[in-house]
Amino acid sequence: MKPFRTLVAGVCALAIALPASAATCVQPVEKAGFDLHAFQSRLMVVALTCQSEGGAVDGYNGLVRRFQTDLKGAYDRVIGHFRRNGGNRKFDDYVTNLANTQAQENLSQGDHLCRNYATTWQKVGTLTTITEVVELAATAPAQNFYPLEVCAPRPQRAPAATPRPRPTPVAAQ
Repeated sequence: MKPFRTLVAGVCALAIALPASAATCVQPVEKAGFDLHAFQSRLMVVALTCQSEGGAVDGYNGLVRRFQTDLKGAYDRVIGHFRRNGGNRKFDDYVTNLANTQAQENLSQGDHLCRNYATTWQKVGTLTTITEVVELAATAPAQNFYPLEVCAPRPQRAPAATPRPRPTPVAAQ
């Protein structure tokens, strides 16, 4: 088990060492996509770790089935960000580092991890809207190591002046 912990710690150190410039600013909808994707990833890692304890796998699978379209949208926003900022390799690095960071957090909780998430699985089972999922994700400990800065709102341009209609010339008779 020690080599695995060493590997995970090394990957985490690499993730922390990523330059802050690796991420450009994101639009609020992209930030929400990152947050939701990180939350889903966190729940997936916990479900895989805990298996059937506390309803972990059933809770995760139920969440994914109920909110498949919204979770896919979040994933698409994340991958869209990386298509514009570094490509597939950066996206693959992000996903790997996210899962490894979350696995490291699992290790830090030791034997208490599954017990600590039992109430989360109960809450997940009662969620009926994506807004509720986003709110629950907001209360979860941040596991997103990727530096995200929300872009400043773009200045609104004044609407173009509407040209006045030209008078129609009257033909001489």
